[in-house]
Amino acid sequence: MSQLRGIAQSVTAGPSLRRLERLCSSSTELRFVGAIIAFLSNKECTDILSEWSPDCPHAPGLDRLARSYWLDTDLLNAIRPFQADQRVEDRFRLKLEDQYLASLAAARRALPADETSAWMQRLRLYILIRALDALDESVARERHLLVVCRTLRTVCETTGHPHHKWIENLVGSARGYFEFQAETTMKCRAALAQSDEPSGRAFFQALLSILEGRKWIALPVKNQAPAKSSLEPYLYDPDSQNWLALLASLDKEPSGKAASFGDIDGNGTGIATQRTNEEHSEAKRRRLGDGLRLEGVEHALFLRHSWHQLTTVEENLLFERIKELLKADALDDRFGAAVTLIAVLSTQTMHDVGKLSLASEPTSGWRLDLKASRLIREPPRFARRWRSETSDSDARPWIHPLARQWIYEIESAVLKPIRAAQTKVPAALTFGDLWIKISSVRTLATWFNTRFTNHEGLSRLSGPSVANPLAMRVFENSLDQSLAQLVASDRRTALPAACACGSYRAPQVLDALGSYVRPGLASLIAPIVDVDLNCCGSELDLRLPLLRAAIGGLVKRVDAAA
Repeated sequence: MSQLRGIAQSVTAGPSLRRLERLCSSSTELRFVGAIIAFLSNKECTDILSEWSPDCPHAPGLDRLARSYWLDTDLLNAIRPFQADQRVEDRFRLKLEDQYLASLAAARRALPADETSAWMQRLRLYILIRALDALDESVARERHLLVVCRTLRTVCETTGHPHHKWIENLVGSARGYFEFQAETTMKCRAALAQSDEPSGRAFFQALLSILEGRKWIALPVKNQAPAKSSLEPYLYDPDSQNWLALLASLDKEPSGKAASFGDIDGNGTGIATQRTNEEHSEAKRRRLGDGLRLEGVEHALFLRHSWHQLTTVEENLLFERIKELLKADALDDRFGAAVTLIAVLSTQTMHDVGKLSLASEPTSGWRLDLKASRLIREPPRFARRWRSETSDSDARPWIHPLARQWIYEIESAVLKPIRAAQTKVPAALTFGDLWIKISSVRTLATWFNTRFTNHEGLSRLSGPSVANPLAMRVFENSLDQSLAQLVASDRRTALPAACACGSYRAPQVLDALGSYVRPGLASLIAPIVDVDLNCCGSELDLRLPLLRAAIGGLVKRVDAAA
């Protein structure tokens, strides 16, 4: 074991190895940890870990650990508990339930070697990573993980097992960590709805609990070493002690109050805190929080306009592809094309557009009013701002009036598949609710990546990239970064405050947005051309001619009195 730890320390993967030991209940038997390391060190798993490293905090350490052992063939053969022709239930007798993760890792690759077998390898690795998430919350053994590991091990060990059909219902094409998780969640829900076997329903329910990040259900553990903080192993670095001290200080702040970072000169900058849903597991809350934090950084630094830039040819092909699929025979293709257009106009990704509201009542973000055939949003403004409506009534004559809405009128050919889908789900509140009824085997983002982009000239197009073309065009036409940022914002975006963001009138907004919409798909009908209408940005938009005249009159009165 000392040799394993020495190699792990040499590649800065010591924390990952210690976590694997704790997953095995800190057992002194090398065969259990060896089974997991041998599984991680095969080429298939290291490739998956490399793909998942940008999105999963556990993947980089496991990847370095696995690759370091893969280079030492003699050591890998020594720690491997047995050969592929030996069965786990024989070699791990009486330990299958206690060491369910090691048993799953030790099981051979499922036969036959087909698409299902390759997908199961990805699922087995995902289960191991989620077990590390459970360990972050001091849960070394978990009930749902036990149920899923037991089933997967049986299917891997027994060729032609009846439960193999359960896995076949879940197989998908997603490769990224979050894409794999979302696609498997949708397929698992569909499989659970169609399953009549009690054992099958139990398996799908356990897997769904893991995928959705529900609260872990701990099982008794023997000889468990105390679990460490979930952040420390990945943040540890010889030069990062100040950051660890800072994180420790944040934990000591009173609930509901902001902490502060200290600058070199001693000045502090406030950090706003936001509560999360306590019903979710710590791993899910951390994952959602990381996503929102990175999204805020992306918007604040204007990074989304630094990549995913489409050429003029690609933009033209994008709209031609929408028109082509609107005439397709399959409802999912027509519906997907319509939603893609909505995503482009509302500057949403293919994942976020699934949450776009179908309500007729006003909301804080974009909404599609099917009765009026309109895509509507409130003008984008900073949430904590000076508000003209709540100010002194004497100040209102000096302020430009505000536009109430931005409105795109959507053509009937675009809305037809959406209305057809709504007849099947009258109570649907979002596009995501409609899509589940149309296609329960793949997500909207997966459809886009596999069907919409399956066209010559659109190979660089991706689900996130459809949110950028409109903002890029606004920036190219106006050379105004703030206006482009406002156009591409939604209610979750960290918009600049009124002091840092100017006001934009109707002509500027119409010039920025109106020329982008393609005829035959949609048209911008509001805001109307009114030079006195404040359409976005700060509400502190003074009527300068009126102010200039008032100041001139005041100067004359002072001069006359003097």
